[in-house]
Amino acid sequence: MNKIKTFSHKVFYDNKALLVFSFVLAVIIWLVVMLGFAPIDTRKITDIVVEIDAESSTLSSLDLMPFGVVNNTVDITIEGKRYIIYDDTVDKDSFKAVAKTTYVSSPGKYALQIEVSKKNEKGEYEIIELSKEYIEVYFDVLKEIDIPISPKVQYSKSGLVKEGYVEGTPYLSSKNVALNKITVSGPATEVNAIKNVYGEVSLLNPLDKTTTQNAVINAYNDKGGLVHNLTFEDAEFITVTQPVYQIIDEPVTPIVEFRNIPQAYSQENIKCEFSATGLNVAVENPTDVNNSKELSIKTIDFAELKPGKNTMTVKTEKLSSVYFYDDIEEITITVTLADFSEKTVEFDDNHINYENLPDDYIIGDIKKSIGNITVYGPEDSLKTLRAADIYAEIDLSELDVNAKEQTFTATINIENNNDCWAYGTYTITLVNQ
Repeated sequence: MNKIKTFSHKVFYDNKALLVFSFVLAVIIWLVVMLGFAPIDTRKITDIVVEIDAESSTLSSLDLMPFGVVNNTVDITIEGKRYIIYDDTVDKDSFKAVAKTTYVSSPGKYALQIEVSKKNEKGEYEIIELSKEYIEVYFDVLKEIDIPISPKVQYSKSGLVKEGYVEGTPYLSSKNVALNKITVSGPATEVNAIKNVYGEVSLLNPLDKTTTQNAVINAYNDKGGLVHNLTFEDAEFITVTQPVYQIIDEPVTPIVEFRNIPQAYSQENIKCEFSATGLNVAVENPTDVNNSKELSIKTIDFAELKPGKNTMTVKTEKLSSVYFYDDIEEITITVTLADFSEKTVEFDDNHINYENLPDDYIIGDIKKSIGNITVYGPEDSLKTLRAADIYAEIDLSELDVNAKEQTFTATINIENNNDCWAYGTYTITLVNQ
């Protein structure tokens, strides 16, 4: 009893103790009032993602899928005590919004009712209003097809190219997709309506050089209307190139260039004739036409040539960097070499130089050797030619390190007898060790 009196005396007669006691009592009274008599308020929660009830048994049995559903959200209004509904833990992630597919029974567009529920049913507040009751969703069977795709270039009224230039035929390029077809998937009804698919680009100003842009892929029906709700495989990798050629103001003379020409071989021993001369052209790169108004239309490897007449044909359509005004589909080239002697030499497999050999890669056995090599040159040079003078270079940049064996084309070089050349194509097959 004395202890109680002592405690009471300290509390009520000690100013510091009385101050602490009063503060605690005030807090308790405030909490009781707040919890018991807190005002009822409303709060709006925005951007709750609406999920499609795509796992329903009805959809599964009909193989139906939703299409064209992009960022569907709903706003809600909740009601409850202010200190509860404005708590930081109450946000859009506290709710689940589902569009019900109960009445979906066949392909078509449906208005799906939205149902919003609390993820935590113990939340002491109510959902009293939704910003919208329904969303429209298209349902159909998924279909996938491969369909041709073409380039389309759209440009302003001022024209596609500047004055003094001419446009070529645009073409598609792609890293991962066949250039003539694209894989399209989507609702069967929409896919079946596709008439044309284009890779499209839009140009704001006339061009004075060849231009490549990323394409926008669009599909159209037989009336020219856009087909919607489609997915195009690897569409982000497809580009459209619009070739542009500068007009050459006077006819040009065709020429050829040679590679792997023997160092001591005289150009005077080469005679070139063309089935067409005085060509009217425009070129993609003006530097392709030299000061003498000559245009190279082919590079010829000396390994393709033998003494006497060598005839070859160039398809003008294959010269993508040249635009021909003349109605010429092909140009025949006749290369005549002075008469030389011929010698057959057996290749020495120890005379192989490997280029671009990957690190830590060990070359195995030679399964198929180069064998005999045909060499042309002056008779005196051929008399001194030995197998030790002939080397082969193999470029391994395209090596498949996982392949058991692989065949490569060899470039034949002749040392010492530098007025001779190897004729023909030679390959070697290597085994991966």
